[in-house]
Amino acid sequence: MKDVLMLLGFSMGLVTGALLYKYSTCTKEVVDKGEKAVMKELDKIEKKSKKKEKAS
Repeated sequence: MKDVLMLLGFSMGLVTGALLYKYSTCTKEVVDKGEKAVMKELDKIEKKSKKKEKAS
């Protein structure tokens, strides 16, 4: 029963987040800014790893 309730709660959160993203402009802006920040950090990490790879 506990597993079913945890799954139900996760599903409700997922649906709520998707609806917020779709219909709320503020939420969409925040999520998009966060995504851009994460992608920028990933690019930095990728460049560092390529430099280390070339140095080896």
